[in-house]
Amino acid sequence: MGKVTVNSSLIEANELIKSGISGKSDELSVKEISELIGQKIWFAAEILGIELD
Repeated sequence: MGKVTVNSSLIEANELIKSGISGKSDELSVKEISELIGQKIWFAAEILGIELD
């Protein structure tokens, strides 16, 4: 389960990054995209047991 969840979280973060860079996100502000990306990365790191500073 952990591997699939980490994969999913990182894929979602990647998609958010691409939408933010391309400017194709009409629904979310840059700040909202940044916060979501951070959440996905922290979630993946937590599952992997990686401590982020």
